[in-house]
Amino acid sequence: MCGRFTITITKEQLLNLVKKEYEIDSLEDAFVLPNYNVSPGSEIISIINDGNKHRIGTLKWGFMPPFKLETNLNIINVRSETVFTKPMFKNAIMKNRCIILADSFYEWRKSDKQPMRITLDKGKIFSMAGIWSSYIDDMTGEKINTVSIMTNDSVGIMKNIHHRMPVVLDKEAEKIWLSPYSGKDELENLLLPRDLGIEFYPVSKAVNSSRVNNSSLIEKAEIEKTLFDIWKDKNHIRP
Repeated sequence: MCGRFTITITKEQLLNLVKKEYEIDSLEDAFVLPNYNVSPGSEIISIINDGNKHRIGTLKWGFMPPFKLETNLNIINVRSETVFTKPMFKNAIMKNRCIILADSFYEWRKSDKQPMRITLDKGKIFSMAGIWSSYIDDMTGEKINTVSIMTNDSVGIMKNIHHRMPVVLDKEAEKIWLSPYSGKDELENLLLPRDLGIEFYPVSKAVNSSRVNNSSLIEKAEIEKTLFDIWKDKNHIRP
């Protein structure tokens, strides 16, 4: 899955990037950068194509369909294997696709819940595939734009950390994903699991709290030993 990620560049660096890659000339003042702990429920930087040009803005991380349910689902991840068949997502996958910019994501190792920071291509910005939707808040009448990140099965060394990972798009895949004219077969091919050549390292468990957001979160940390680890060391027991 993908439950936390980072985008640690400045607004100036982001503007230079989107000018070059997406022909976007300005940014919203609401963008808060750098962000070392992007968490569910927050507004995340996303890019869509309106049929004529690329646009950048923020979407609330936690998908809600137009027919807002009484239960506030806040779906942060959507499985690529079922996105075309579940009624909640069928319209969004065909009409409302976006990319989410990041330079790493966090995942908790399944064996001991140790948080890891995962990067690609030496920490460069990459694009995660997303789908978005809008609904009208019953209380305020406000239009709320929501988003979820696509995931698929982990491959390569990522399997050692978690069984799911975000769908990451290269530049050619981005063009197909963002185009409003892409068909189902093209899109399904983009969602197939691929080995991304990731790098990862342990980080502080302070990242567990969404209230912590500073550069210390991306520093390499010593893996905290459990009482069992300490006992094994004391008794000179080796695997």
